[in-house]
Amino acid sequence: MNVDFKNIFYLKIEGNSRRVFYDDNPYYLFALYKTAIKIEFDNGDLINIDPGDVVMIPPDTHFICLCEEDAYLHMTVLFNAEKNFMDKLDIEYCRPLKLKKTEIISDLFFNISQQNISDSIMKNEMMNAYITEMLIHVFEETHTIQTSYGVKKGDDLQTVRMTVMESPGINWSIEKMANMANMSVRHFSRRYKQLYGKSPMSDLDECRFIKAKRLLETGFSINHILWSCGFKSPQYFSSFFKKKAGVTPREYVKMQKKPE
Repeated sequence: MNVDFKNIFYLKIEGNSRRVFYDDNPYYLFALYKTAIKIEFDNGDLINIDPGDVVMIPPDTHFICLCEEDAYLHMTVLFNAEKNFMDKLDIEYCRPLKLKKTEIISDLFFNISQQNISDSIMKNEMMNAYITEMLIHVFEETHTIQTSYGVKKGDDLQTVRMTVMESPGINWSIEKMANMANMSVRHFSRRYKQLYGKSPMSDLDECRFIKAKRLLETGFSINHILWSCGFKSPQYFSSFFKKKAGVTPREYVKMQKKPE
């Protein structure tokens, strides 16, 4: 698969106009809207966008944004991608998509915007990776089928896993997860490992590591990382990160900077 970043608009305010025209363009457009608007397409279709909705629009599609307020707010990325990759994602075009959690999308938009203004020699690769992650997240939310995860009727492992992975800052425990799934700790741990190939806490540790690494790359403070990823102290985080990455957080940040 190949995704090629073209442009990013992060928390952009479209002001002083009720009608914003977008010319035809050869790029896919993916947007998260923070304000209610309407989008009208050339074929006459008119869709209502609520705050928090995301929309995917394919290349060479002309549309008009209509806003009842003086301005509206959105996050938008323009990109190229291989058609077979987009076909595989099977994300519905030109329709509002309502995701359970938009925080992940917002975080990724922020990460892309930060990389865009950075001087990292790997910034394009990082932005492409974030866009790919964003698209895959939308795919997973819009194509989730319980049987595909091997979840039996009455099991809530999938829901529990999604909740845990989207909230790594919470002080999770095996007991808390098992209680959410309405299972004993023993049965929950066994079923979880059967389905996902690792223990619940190992899975959570990997999630925390990936998020912490992403936050370090985009310049967040250690205190923010501790809070958002659920680490107890700077010392614990440093030890945890070095065990995973082979270097301390401070050393990792230095490695991301463009050499003089």
